[in-house]
Amino acid sequence: EPAWRGFALAAGDRVAEGDRARAPGGMSAAMRLAVGVPLDLNRASAAELELLPGIGGVLSAAIVADRLARGPFTSVDDLARVRGIGPRTVERLRRWVTVGGE
Repeated sequence: EPAWRGFALAAGDRVAEGDRARAPGGMSAAMRLAVGVPLDLNRASAAELELLPGIGGVLSAAIVADRLARGPFTSVDDLARVRGIGPRTVERLRRWVTVGGE
């Protein structure tokens, strides 16, 4: 049975581009990303961060290491503090990540 079973919109619900939904707890990171639910930068593991476009093992490990060393991210823009991530990468990832439901 799919992890997302029961996750549906009711008739008349409106969804606009940019709306954020809360995914059911049992949903994998890959499934959340597939349905447009962003990963929380302060909760995602290195393995989950690797699912993001253009983020491999080195950058995902750097994101987690930065979070552990400097504390939680307060905004998606804080990704720029991670060595190897610049403004273009932050913009590319903006739709795929969040910070505490930002």
